[in-house]
Amino acid sequence: MLFKHLKALPEANFAYESLRKLFDQLIERTINEQKTCMLGKAVLEFRGQDPQVAEIVNMGISQLENVILEILSKAQATGEISKGRDLQVLSSYLTAAFYGIQVLGVAKPCRENLEQVGAIALSIVFPNQ
Repeated sequence: MLFKHLKALPEANFAYESLRKLFDQLIERTINEQKTCMLGKAVLEFRGQDPQVAEIVNMGISQLENVILEILSKAQATGEISKGRDLQVLSSYLTAAFYGIQVLGVAKPCRENLEQVGAIALSIVFPNQ
Protein backbone atom coordinates (compact mmCIF):
# COMPACT_ATOMS: atom_id res chain seq x y z
CA MET A 1 0.00 0.00 0.00
CA LEU A 2 1.27 3.45 -0.88
CA PHE A 3 0.91 5.09 2.51
CA LYS A 4 2.76 2.57 4.71
CA HIS A 5 5.95 4.69 4.72
CA LEU A 6 4.18 7.81 6.00
CA LYS A 7 4.42 7.10 9.73
CA ALA A 8 8.21 6.90 9.93
CA LEU A 9 9.65 10.14 8.58
CA PRO A 10 10.97 12.36 11.44
CA GLU A 11 12.62 15.04 9.25
CA ALA A 12 11.86 18.76 9.33
CA ASN A 13 8.68 19.47 7.39
CA PHE A 14 8.06 15.74 7.59
CA ALA A 15 4.31 16.05 7.06
CA TYR A 16 4.57 18.09 3.90
CA GLU A 17 7.39 15.93 2.52
CA SER A 18 5.65 12.67 3.46
CA LEU A 19 2.41 13.67 1.83
CA ARG A 20 4.19 15.09 -1.22
CA LYS A 21 5.96 11.73 -1.63
CA LEU A 22 2.62 9.96 -1.29
CA PHE A 23 1.12 12.04 -4.09
CA ASP A 24 4.26 11.61 -6.23
CA GLN A 25 4.10 7.82 -5.85
CA LEU A 26 0.38 7.81 -6.53
CA ILE A 27 0.81 9.86 -9.71
CA GLU A 28 3.68 7.67 -10.86
CA ARG A 29 1.65 4.49 -10.35
CA THR A 30 -1.48 5.95 -11.92
CA ILE A 31 0.38 7.14 -15.04
CA ASN A 32 2.50 4.01 -15.45
CA GLU A 33 -0.15 1.40 -14.69
CA GLN A 34 -3.28 3.32 -15.74
CA LYS A 35 -5.17 1.90 -12.77
CA THR A 36 -6.82 3.05 -9.61
CA CYS A 37 -6.60 1.09 -6.40
CA MET A 38 -9.21 -1.58 -5.76
CA LEU A 39 -10.82 0.56 -3.08
CA GLY A 40 -11.27 3.41 -5.53
CA LYS A 41 -12.93 1.08 -8.01
CA ALA A 42 -15.22 -0.31 -5.33
CA VAL A 43 -16.32 3.19 -4.36
CA LEU A 44 -17.19 4.08 -7.94
CA GLU A 45 -18.81 0.80 -8.93
CA PHE A 46 -20.29 -1.08 -5.99
CA ARG A 47 -20.57 0.93 -2.79
CA GLY A 48 -24.30 1.67 -3.05
CA GLN A 49 -25.16 -1.84 -4.14
CA ASP A 50 -23.63 -4.06 -1.48
CA PRO A 51 -23.49 -3.41 2.29
CA GLN A 52 -20.36 -5.53 2.69
CA VAL A 53 -18.56 -3.55 0.00
CA ALA A 54 -19.73 -0.33 1.65
CA GLU A 55 -18.24 -1.47 4.97
CA ILE A 56 -14.90 -2.38 3.37
CA VAL A 57 -14.83 0.93 1.49
CA ASN A 58 -15.58 2.90 4.66
CA MET A 59 -12.84 1.03 6.54
CA GLY A 60 -10.30 1.64 3.78
CA ILE A 61 -11.08 5.32 3.46
CA SER A 62 -11.02 5.69 7.24
CA GLN A 63 -7.63 3.98 7.38
CA LEU A 64 -6.13 6.45 4.90
CA GLU A 65 -7.81 9.41 6.62
CA ASN A 66 -6.48 8.25 10.00
CA VAL A 67 -2.91 7.88 8.73
CA ILE A 68 -3.08 11.36 7.21
CA LEU A 69 -4.71 12.70 10.40
CA GLU A 70 -1.85 11.27 12.49
CA ILE A 71 0.70 12.96 10.25
CA LEU A 72 -1.19 16.26 10.37
CA SER A 73 -1.47 16.02 14.19
CA LYS A 74 2.29 15.65 14.48
CA ALA A 75 2.71 18.56 12.08
CA GLN A 76 0.40 20.73 14.16
CA ALA A 77 2.28 19.80 17.33
CA THR A 78 5.57 20.91 15.76
CA GLY A 79 4.14 24.09 14.24
CA GLU A 80 4.20 22.90 10.64
CA ILE A 81 0.42 23.47 10.63
CA SER A 82 -1.13 26.25 12.69
CA LYS A 83 -3.21 25.40 15.76
CA GLY A 84 -6.46 26.82 14.38
CA ARG A 85 -6.73 24.41 11.43
CA ASP A 86 -9.32 21.61 11.58
CA LEU A 87 -7.18 18.53 11.03
CA GLN A 88 -10.12 16.19 10.44
CA VAL A 89 -11.35 18.38 7.58
CA LEU A 90 -7.82 18.64 6.15
CA SER A 91 -7.41 14.87 6.37
CA SER A 92 -10.72 14.32 4.55
CA TYR A 93 -9.70 16.88 1.94
CA LEU A 94 -6.37 15.18 1.25
CA THR A 95 -8.10 11.79 1.10
CA ALA A 96 -10.51 13.19 -1.49
CA ALA A 97 -7.55 14.57 -3.46
CA PHE A 98 -5.84 11.16 -3.26
CA TYR A 99 -8.78 9.38 -4.85
CA GLY A 100 -9.52 12.24 -7.23
CA ILE A 101 -6.00 12.06 -8.63
CA GLN A 102 -6.48 8.38 -9.37
CA VAL A 103 -9.76 8.87 -11.19
CA LEU A 104 -8.49 11.89 -13.13
CA GLY A 105 -5.27 10.07 -13.97
CA VAL A 106 -7.11 7.16 -15.53
CA ALA A 107 -9.57 9.41 -17.38
CA LYS A 108 -6.95 11.94 -18.49
CA PRO A 109 -3.41 10.62 -17.95
CA CYS A 110 -1.46 13.87 -18.00
CA ARG A 111 1.40 13.86 -15.49
CA GLU A 112 1.72 17.66 -15.43
CA ASN A 113 -1.97 18.09 -14.66
CA LEU A 114 -1.90 15.48 -11.89
CA GLU A 115 1.22 17.02 -10.36
CA GLN A 116 -0.50 20.41 -10.34
CA VAL A 117 -3.57 18.94 -8.64
CA GLY A 118 -1.36 17.36 -5.96
CA ALA A 119 0.63 20.56 -5.48
CA ILE A 120 -2.53 22.64 -5.10
CA ALA A 121 -3.98 20.16 -2.60
CA LEU A 122 -0.83 20.36 -0.51
CA SER A 123 -0.64 24.15 -0.79
CA ILE A 124 -4.08 24.44 0.77
CA VAL A 125 -2.98 22.34 3.75
CA PHE A 126 0.56 23.79 3.92
CA PRO A 127 0.26 27.37 2.65
CA ASN A 128 3.80 28.31 3.79
CA GLN A 129 5.64 25.62 1.80
